[in-house]
Amino acid sequence: MKKLFRIVPAALALMPATVFAVVVQQPPALPTNITDLFNLICSIANLIFTLIMILAIIILLYAAFLFLSGGGDSAKQKQARDLLTYAIIGIIVALLAKGIVLVVVNIVSSGSFAATSC
Repeated sequence: MKKLFRIVPAALALMPATVFAVVVQQPPALPTNITDLFNLICSIANLIFTLIMILAIIILLYAAFLFLSGGGDSAKQKQARDLLTYAIIGIIVALLAKGIVLVVVNIVSSGSFAATSC
């Protein structure tokens, strides 16, 4: 338990550096052509994907904390297992959503849109 109290402040000190390492691109104000519209859709999808992944990582860390600090309590282990399942499902859904956006944009644009921002 004493080791945990040594590790937690170090992890909290490094957390802002991890959160601020994410670079969010500014979407254009109003799309004037189809390429700008596709870039806007990709930018929004990237922002949502980043937020979901950050939330999933936080939930994974909390589930790991519950597993470690549960002390054999079956209720905490069940809660941690459920959170772990939800976080993994969230990651899978985020990856599928990002892939679906990329596929739809490429199908609609007939391959003429170079999805560099997706």
